[in-house]
Amino acid sequence: MLSDTYTPCVQLSRAIQEGAQLIDVRSAAECAQGMLPGAINLPLDEIETALERLDFDRTLLLYCRSGQRSEMARQKLSQMGHRDCRNIGAYSTFERCA
Repeated sequence: MLSDTYTPCVQLSRAIQEGAQLIDVRSAAECAQGMLPGAINLPLDEIETALERLDFDRTLLLYCRSGQRSEMARQKLSQMGHRDCRNIGAYSTFERCA
């Protein structure tokens, strides 16, 4: 049985295997220090001008340093019509999942 520490990793892996797109909404400088494998960097302030980088037919999994910016991104994307975007929270929760 997996410990609770690994549950977020299992859930993240499963979502990605099912086709979710992983979006890091932190700044480029923050991402230079590390990102989750397979994630694309799309800083919060660029969300509205870089929609071509997002696949609106897929689930979007958004994360940042604390979960606050990813929640703002989720709200923006929902207002723009994306039906399945989720704030998965803080990078630190998943950085050991690689």
